Amino acid sequence: MNAVSADGNELTIDGTRLVFDDEIGGVVQIESGAVVRLEIPPEKTCNRNVIAINNDGTIRWRIPEAPDGSSGDKPYMDIYLQDGELWAGNWICYCYRIDQDTGELLEREFEGRM
Repeated sequence: MNAVSADGNELTIDGTRLVFDDEIGGVVQIESGAVVRLEIPPEKTCNRNVIAINNDGTIRWRIPEAPDGSSGDKPYMDIYLQDGELWAGNWICYCYRIDQDTGELLEREFEGRM
């Protein structure tokens, strides 16, 4: 895998530097590159804040908006690998398994506690 680092709103992947409008809140390295989660400030709405970057620095995909919940503001709050699968969770307690090649949401799990 290529070298990946993040600092503020900048991602460096294999020597290529990318600058995003928002701070990077998390990075997961995958075989084809990296997946970043942007930290969206409270005054801004962006529900597609997870982006896959290829090893050459090009954008591979941007995650679709989460289909669950009635709120207009439901950004993804976490990204992680579990058993080799990519997942993203949002603040309304849903986690989505993501196709690493396309960004498609493949499965959802409700992680809420009562």
